[in-house]
Amino acid sequence: MTYVIPEVGISYELEYFERYKAGIRVTFSPAEGKFNVKADSRIPVTEVDKFMRSKAPLFVKWLNKNETKKELTLPSDSRSTTFKNKLLKRCMDLMNDYDGPRADQYKISYSKTYWGRCSADKVISISAYCYYLTDDQLFYVLMHEHAHLTHMHHKPAFWNLVELYCPNQKTLRYELKGYTLK
Repeated sequence: MTYVIPEVGISYELEYFERYKAGIRVTFSPAEGKFNVKADSRIPVTEVDKFMRSKAPLFVKWLNKNETKKELTLPSDSRSTTFKNKLLKRCMDLMNDYDGPRADQYKISYSKTYWGRCSADKVISISAYCYYLTDDQLFYVLMHEHAHLTHMHHKPAFWNLVELYCPNQKTLRYELKGYTLK
């Protein structure tokens, strides 16, 4: 059944399940701009509505998030050796003062799903889309991947190491989420 929170113009589909362990679960489909709510059948509709209204500011943020993303498209020469070398040189220039472990190899990838990747065999791949990043953002990507040379996980020790070299890493991570790679 469809319900509406008129104050913020959000509607959601509510589906009940017997003994639903999650209690209330909200999912959002950006492509459809649609909220789906699954709830335990023992929770009254009024309680689900109260919960949804309490989370309305978050839901508005979810809706607006996709509208404000900046779309990046690679330039036509992005597969050329000149382009790749220019991006790699920029990366190495940013790493001049870095005194931590270094990768054995650096590559340019054309991934639309990650900014950088570090393999267990010490190869760091940087997405060609990093071409558009500011120096601070690119430095964060590089520090993130270099931290994986020491910690192949995202536990607190990893984030402490990233923050050692990049104190504003939380802000930069947030900024990178504002891009869509096409």
